[in-house]
Amino acid sequence: FDTKFDSNVQNINYITNEQKRDLKFLSSSLEANDTTVSVFAVSKGSTMDKALECNEMLLAEIGNTPYIRGVAGIGSFVLSEKKKNEREKKWVDYWKNHKDVLDAFISESSDLGFTLSAFSPFLEMCEGQLPDRIDNDAFINLIGSNYIQKEEDGNIRIVNILAVDKEKFDEVKQILRNKTKGMDVLVFDNVDVSSNLVSVLSDSFNYLGFVCGLVVFVFLWLSFGRLELCLISFLPLAVSWIWILGFM
Repeated sequence: FDTKFDSNVQNINYITNEQKRDLKFLSSSLEANDTTVSVFAVSKGSTMDKALECNEMLLAEIGNTPYIRGVAGIGSFVLSEKKKNEREKKWVDYWKNHKDVLDAFISESSDLGFTLSAFSPFLEMCEGQLPDRIDNDAFINLIGSNYIQKEEDGNIRIVNILAVDKEKFDEVKQILRNKTKGMDVLVFDNVDVSSNLVSVLSDSFNYLGFVCGLVVFVFLWLSFGRLELCLISFLPLAVSWIWILGFM
């Protein structure tokens, strides 16, 4: 009666010890695959800007999480309007407090024979005259197509691929899930996807089995007209069902 589906597909495939050693030898040259696994952290928003804001909060949590060796995504290149405003303000405030550096820069460049106009774009930026922002679409079209998903309902999903220590990936997933509670964030790996798929199939399989069994039971009852004969006839079917499930 303890027969059930194992939803972890990694436990389903059988290989011999010799095959395990061969696979380990073949993958030894692939250091990333041998020591790390990929975990997906996905942020969501109703617009691109909201998705980017959520992704920036997610990346902040990822940066404070141990056992993560690297992050592949667009977080360093495509910024939300809020983050752009914060960085522009930080730039302007910095140079307001360091005018002496600009004065020394102008003096030294003049002594070296440069005209003031040679560095005017840079000096204007330091004085707060920032150039027009580059549209995010330029970066998205160039590098972001693999990391951004546009859903049919208009929502935007931004994918980050984390390289996580193989021995700690379950712990990392749980840490990130706890940190991102209340946020539109999903954290999963390939095993989760496969396990969920197998779980759905097993639930459907059990449902189908019970429904078919009920239909057969009712038809036997109607055919024999007696509950005792129905139970006696149905018992081999029930036992064979347990056998089949156990073998599977």
